[in-house]
Amino acid sequence: MRILFLILLYWSFSLTAFAQEKEENILETDTIPDLRIKLPKEKKEQKEKKEPKNVYYGKKVRKSFIKKTSSNVTIEVFHYLKIQDRGLVNKYIEEIYAFHPQKKRIIVSTYDKMPWDEVKILHGPYKKTENNRVIEEGFFYFGVKHGRWEKYGKDALDRDFVLLEKTKYYRGFLKESKISYYDEMQKKLKEVVPIKNGKKEGTYLRFHPNGNLAEKGVFQNDVKIGLWVEYYPNGKRKKETIYPRVWYDEDTEVQIREYDENGRIKQD
Repeated sequence: MRILFLILLYWSFSLTAFAQEKEENILETDTIPDLRIKLPKEKKEQKEKKEPKNVYYGKKVRKSFIKKTSSNVTIEVFHYLKIQDRGLVNKYIEEIYAFHPQKKRIIVSTYDKMPWDEVKILHGPYKKTENNRVIEEGFFYFGVKHGRWEKYGKDALDRDFVLLEKTKYYRGFLKESKISYYDEMQKKLKEVVPIKNGKKEGTYLRFHPNGNLAEKGVFQNDVKIGLWVEYYPNGKRKKETIYPRVWYDEDTEVQIREYDENGRIKQD
């Protein structure tokens, strides 16, 4: 009887071991199911939305042209703001461009001298042709030159309609210019150093923290020329310095005149 019990016990252990081995073999040979979810194909990236026709930098414009006929046929094609707003124009830019409908021509002026009630502020592409050949092309940004501007004409070798000048601007300033601000948002202008082809060239501007002009003058070939004026924070003149009219004039003496805060000339 004892022998029979031992035989049954051995047989029971053998079945258990076999079952475990079989179970282990199943786990070892089974493949792991693919749990990756099949996603639908991604849609092609939508192209950047282009501005509607006759809209530049978010402002609606009208397209117009001026045609002059003499020995040559000159045509200027340009755009101007549909709704006039002089507040969009940078008043510190020396050359502001606008269309004068009554005079039927494009005029260039400073902010203070522009007849705002009579003109349309240029904004958008501009092209000037002579006998169907381009002689000037560029873009206006709220009355001032912006981006790349090119001029074509006859060169020193008498070759006609070749590229004579290529200048890059950024909202009225020469693109190479060094522009600094008082604030991180770049809304309070501090200084504009005009740079062209690596040299100081053009109108220099410096401002007080309150936004009033602190100094203004002109560089030519890295040299100060003509009248330079410094101002007090209240806007009154502080100092006038008159340099030679051209950069290479080393003989003309520099003249200086200073004022007090009440506008009276200081005596030596």
